[in-house]
Amino acid sequence: MTKTQQIQNLLTRKPNMSVAEVADKLGVSRVTVYSARKQMAQAVAEAEEKEFGPEPVLPAVDTRQVGGDHYTRLEIQPWEVIERNGMGFFDGNAVKYLMRYKAKGGVQDLEKARHYLDKLIAIENGRHAGK
Repeated sequence: MTKTQQIQNLLTRKPNMSVAEVADKLGVSRVTVYSARKQMAQAVAEAEEKEFGPEPVLPAVDTRQVGGDHYTRLEIQPWEVIERNGMGFFDGNAVKYLMRYKAKGGVQDLEKARHYLDKLIAIENGRHAGK
């Protein structure tokens, strides 16, 4: 059995061992342990890709922002929330301003969100006024 195989077997049995512990136990350099771990990770990634397919690549439009980074820093961008939930102009804009207020406009963005909500409430009240 090669040193790389010994390292991989040990790491499979005891995955919480540090690189130094593995190197000391097997009498190899830390670089050898790092290399074996990297080979293991590559093998896992290849197996996952065969089973599940490649990682999806986001369209370029979803990974860039014109004028700042207050949306791309978010875990989920407002337009994704708006699109996935079939939101309209007024509720969508309210969500947009609520999601970005800490990173960009502060209280003014909260006021903008409220303005869009007030308009949406007025529209909804008008729709249901005669019912």
